[in-house]
Amino acid sequence: MVKEELAEMILQGRWVLGEQLPPEQKLADTLRVSRPTLRKALPMLELEGFASLTIFKGLVKMQLRSLSVRLYWICRVCRKMQ
Repeated sequence: MVKEELAEMILQGRWVLGEQLPPEQKLADTLRVSRPTLRKALPMLELEGFASLTIFKGLVKMQLRSLSVRLYWICRVCRKMQ
């Protein structure tokens, strides 16, 4: 799932707190998904409390949230790897 791939990239330190994400098309190409699929995944990260998204003039800025939520995702990713 795209949401999990994005979460994993965040947890691996691909982006830091408050850093602007790459342009939508570049990020979609990196994940090998369509832009509409990516657009569905980004808000899901926010809904689950993982990140806070701000969209301004077509640019997406993401900030990570609490450590407990990040730890939850780490556990989830680790379980999938087993």
